[in-house]
Amino acid sequence: MPRAAALALAATLALSATAFGQQAITGADIAAHLDALARIAAENGGNRAAGEPGEAATANYVAEQLAAAGWAVSRTDVAFDYWKERTPPTVGAHRPGRDFVSLYYSGSGDVTARVQPVNRGGCRRGHFRRFARGRIALLTAAGCT
Repeated sequence: MPRAAALALAATLALSATAFGQQAITGADIAAHLDALARIAAENGGNRAAGEPGEAATANYVAEQLAAAGWAVSRTDVAFDYWKERTPPTVGAHRPGRDFVSLYYSGSGDVTARVQPVNRGGCRRGHFRRFARGRIALLTAAGCT
């Protein structure tokens, strides 16, 4: 979670107490929630990303804090597409993470073929005009979304 989003979440949790006429929000209140969110990340592989154990721990923390402040809390599970590379990919003698990375949401399986660079990075359909069918496309990361 980006720092701005964590700060907004911490401020929301601190604000929950004021909604019931309790105390004013202080920097210490917000800092305590930020520390708790950082601790949750540290205890869960360094993140609180969706689909990871840190997400559930974060949701539990937020629900507990809101309930403690007097809010009626209900939760709804929402399905979303989730992708995670479970095993390091292999491309010949190239090193994953240094020489290449998998595209998010890539399928799994075994492929044996020659690697061919794609002209001008492969950001547009026309960049594949001279691409040989059946080869593995090597794309640059520059400028494509």
